[in-house]
Amino acid sequence: KTFYARFTDKAEVFDAVVTGYTERNIQNGEVAALVGNGDLAEQLYQLACHLLNWTLTPNVLGIYRVAMAESQRFPELARKVFTSPVAGSGAQVAGLLRAHLGDRLDPQEARIMSMHFLSSAISPPFMRAMQGLVPPELTDVQRLHLKRVIGWYLDGVLPKTGAV
Repeated sequence: KTFYARFTDKAEVFDAVVTGYTERNIQNGEVAALVGNGDLAEQLYQLACHLLNWTLTPNVLGIYRVAMAESQRFPELARKVFTSPVAGSGAQVAGLLRAHLGDRLDPQEARIMSMHFLSSAISPPFMRAMQGLVPPELTDVQRLHLKRVIGWYLDGVLPKTGAV
């Protein structure tokens, strides 16, 4: 009774947990600390490592698993669990892209490009850990693969020198 005096239902409890956890753990100060420390590839790598270290934890994996299991009963909650952290992470990536590419990249393009970055760099190791296929940790092999993915991503994003 005491617990539900504060929350009206299970969805509201999950909403409070997810929102609070996300706000405490995804800080845009990370971007500010990265800008000016190395080139874009290094900054994206540092941010990606930070995001993976955060997402590959039992708490985050547990929240996502519960949201998946409850998604039929609480579709809005599942939507929030999946979009809120992604939006925060995407804003961080977009901030780095805009800091490096400036006026060549409008905010909408930066947002779209950040989602592609997250889909290629963060989602695969996260999903493998969610499915229990790999231990939930950032290994040296994953770090090497992450550097490769960032290289491929930037080859497709950055303007080529001398390009027409």
